[in-house]
Amino acid sequence: MRAAGLCRGTGALVAPRAIARPVLGSPPQLLPRSGGCALRARRLKGVAAAFSQQQQPAAGPAPVPRPAGGIVRQDAPNRVVCGAAAASAEGDSQDQGLKFSLGLVLLFVGWYGANIYFNIYNKQLLKVFPYPLACTNIQFAIGSVLALIFWATGAVPKPRVDSQTLKSIVPLAVIHVLGNVLTNVSLGKVAVSFTHTVKAMEPFFSVIMSAIFLGDVPPVPVLLTLIPIVAGVILASLTEATFNWTGFLSAMFSNITCAL
Repeated sequence: MRAAGLCRGTGALVAPRAIARPVLGSPPQLLPRSGGCALRARRLKGVAAAFSQQQQPAAGPAPVPRPAGGIVRQDAPNRVVCGAAAASAEGDSQDQGLKFSLGLVLLFVGWYGANIYFNIYNKQLLKVFPYPLACTNIQFAIGSVLALIFWATGAVPKPRVDSQTLKSIVPLAVIHVLGNVLTNVSLGKVAVSFTHTVKAMEPFFSVIMSAIFLGDVPPVPVLLTLIPIVAGVILASLTEATFNWTGFLSAMFSNITCAL
């Protein structure tokens, strides 16, 4: 027989003293009260452990560590390869951009250097050969021969010119030739520095021509930037030692033709 009681730790009903079953006719033995409670507790722990093992998923591959604030990806090796390829492509792009920038700077330096030499040589030529129209024709003839050579050798792609294209470019070509003639006239009459100081007003005439023919009026801040240019040309004209009206007006009309 058992007297009901509460098991400390599990709360189950147990007897204060349990009677052990006789083995092969031996007399019954009394078990301590705490022994039954401990046995029941061990059984409950075993059941709980078995239940938790059933609830756990089957063993698989080790999980990929989750990066802080990121998403777990299973293609970590591929990401490393793609990241290296992207870094290499970015480096190649930066190298190409650097080479392009360097080439552009060299082109600007070469253009300005050739332009300076061209104007100084023109001034010296017009001193001994004061025929600006003939000088201009010779310069354009040499340029045409060089263009034909570049087209024939394939160094520059040959343009496709038809009658419609000629109608569009012939007026512009005539105006361009006239602008170069007027520039040479100014170079023959005044100093090279003064001619190009006056020609610095070309943006001023570009704004005027755009407003007249295109109706494009720039904002006020852009117009204000023209004031120092005009003031500088006026100041240079008042203080120029070689000033004469032929050289000044030819440079001004050259600005108009170039603005067109």
